Amino acid sequence: MTKVILALFEGTPEQKLFGENAVKLLEIIVNSSSFQEKVLSAKYSGCLFWDDNGREIVVENQFILNQILTGKERKTQPDNIISIQVRLDKLKRGVLGSVTLPKPLITTNISYFKDWHKNNQALSLAAHWMHEWLHVSGFIHANRRIDENDVNYATGKLVVEIGREIAGLFYIDSSQKQGRGYLDAIAKVLEMAAKNDTTV
Repeated sequence: MTKVILALFEGTPEQKLFGENAVKLLEIIVNSSSFQEKVLSAKYSGCLFWDDNGREIVVENQFILNQILTGKERKTQPDNIISIQVRLDKLKRGVLGSVTLPKPLITTNISYFKDWHKNNQALSLAAHWMHEWLHVSGFIHANRRIDENDVNYATGKLVVEIGREIAGLFYIDSSQKQGRGYLDAIAKVLEMAAKNDTTV
């Protein structure tokens, strides 16, 4: 079994509790056979990985799944623990979060975090942190461009898809509402990228 832990969180106790709920949900999702099967069968447009030796390599779906299940961050040994380290901060409009490799710290846009917290969107946060943790693991956007079908974006959407299937176990509201905050946010990011030819 793969563990998902909130190893570091810079925020209020109430915000941390919301973060821990998202992490618990993410752990259930990554250990589900449905999620694993979908990662293996996904039609990723780009699978570019920055390995521990600093080389950019193209990888296959099995490699992606192995990175997730072994919880391997860059320059660490596999331990079957996805270690999420987060700080909340103001980021420019349209940016959900960022990672500066090789540092493992995820910066989450506090505006999105507060909105998701207010609307009980733990699945949106889980999808966002999966996207950013994949950067921590070593995955980079192909050609440094935003592409909704590259490893990070597509896997984040898979987290929403599988999370919706199990959302009824945790939430009273409709499962189809879960993850909408993340999907709407990345749709806006992609729209802005198309208009501005944005690179990341």
